Amino acid sequence: MLAPLRRLIDSPVQFILAITAVRILWHLLAPVGMAGDESYYWMWGQHWDWGYYSKPPFIGWFFGLIDHVPLPKTWFFKSCAALFSAGSLYYLYRTFVVTTDNRKMAQYGLLAIALSPANLLFSSILTIDSPLMFFWAGAMYFTAKLTFKSAKTPDFLALLVFLALGHMTKQMMMFQIVIIILCALTLNRNLLKKPLFWLTLILSFASLIPPILWNANNQWITFQHTGHHFESASPALTKSLSRLGELLATLLFLVSPILFIQLFPAISSSIKRLIPNLKSDKATSFFFLYGGLGLLVMLGLIFRQRVNANWPAVYLLGGLGITLIWAFRTPLRTQWFKRGLYLAGTLSLILMTLLPLLEPLAGPLAEKGIKPQRRGWQGYPTLVSQTYDLLPADVTQIAFSGHRFTASQFAYHGKIIATSETPLKSVHLWNGSSHIRNQFDFFPTPHVGEQIAIIVEQKKASSSDQIPKALQECLSEVTEVGSFPIHFAREYPKYKIYLAKEVVKWPISPAKLSH
Repeated sequence: MLAPLRRLIDSPVQFILAITAVRILWHLLAPVGMAGDESYYWMWGQHWDWGYYSKPPFIGWFFGLIDHVPLPKTWFFKSCAALFSAGSLYYLYRTFVVTTDNRKMAQYGLLAIALSPANLLFSSILTIDSPLMFFWAGAMYFTAKLTFKSAKTPDFLALLVFLALGHMTKQMMMFQIVIIILCALTLNRNLLKKPLFWLTLILSFASLIPPILWNANNQWITFQHTGHHFESASPALTKSLSRLGELLATLLFLVSPILFIQLFPAISSSIKRLIPNLKSDKATSFFFLYGGLGLLVMLGLIFRQRVNANWPAVYLLGGLGITLIWAFRTPLRTQWFKRGLYLAGTLSLILMTLLPLLEPLAGPLAEKGIKPQRRGWQGYPTLVSQTYDLLPADVTQIAFSGHRFTASQFAYHGKIIATSETPLKSVHLWNGSSHIRNQFDFFPTPHVGEQIAIIVEQKKASSSDQIPKALQECLSEVTEVGSFPIHFAREYPKYKIYLAKEVVKWPISPAKLSH
């Protein structure tokens, strides 16, 4: 695999353009349809606001902007994810060059990231993680320039832009401020004496003023949601080890087994190497602060709660830098590192081959007991088309009793298939409580006095497929009109569809109660 790439990889920009073009063409096969998070964030973009339930506003604003581009929506959204990934690859390569001053080593670092299954997936799913990785990598590069080279005003300005956009993307970006200060403290104290350094860090938080003001008027809901991520789980050793095994197994595949296994001795070696003097190996120190330290914190966090696989994603970039430097210190480690590239590329090729085959092979696989994932992309386009065909054309609103992802998928695919003969239907999500549960609670509620379709999600055979009593009391003359499974190869989840002649009332949205 590496031999045909050697000539191309000697021009890293051409390599990045080539692999990005391949991925954009691959997305024409629609191997990765809209994931639940993607359709949910797309709905945010249909309702522009200064802030949103769980995240700062960048992803909602971005979806709202690109939704107006007159290109096939799903393909274009996936292409945007691939372009964000291309930017990440470019800045990572430049960071490796600046810190190691070794272009050949940097090229291998670029290969390690580009060929990994994780990078393929980040190039395929337009959630907060694709832009976050881009802004994180960009800010890391300009921090490296300021730390290892002479500090120039354009580099401070570029760092400010990447930090500000990163803050608007995900709360995780704020941790990079701490890393930058640690880099200055340990590797280049002259930065601490520059007013422009502190001004850059402080001004980057100005981008958070709009969502903070929005939160002040909306029960500080984003802060509450973020806090829920750090609620402790069972402290039992067996549970902790189970969570640890789950995370490590996922990362083992996403990074590729050999490279991931090399990460741990690399981190251990870097700690021993840096304890006497952090400046003894500035490149290793830089990547330890940007990766090794965060990964160790994430592994420690496992013993109090579950850690999602995407949480340590940004730290894996720095972790790879540690691994790269460590591996190239001896021929044997370098040999295994290169084998890791082969394995990473092979896993990515397997993914690229199998994903387009999932839909046509769904039937035969189901007969063998292998069924499409519960909340995956398979089935939603057909399910939405079937539901639209079943409902009268004059029904213009749908309310769900189920998961926000399902409601979002119906909204997204409904807009795609909507025509003058099949008008677009507004989609709403029944809450049934006095607490804000998701962004749907900020969206407009159904119109009273008009017809409405009610869709009840039945997760499994033992779950109810009846309209909740409180919702039933809001409707008049309800009749059952049909039922569909999420996918022809699965019996559950199943969606029972009702039609109400009129919405007689609708409770005030929990998001409006504070106003």
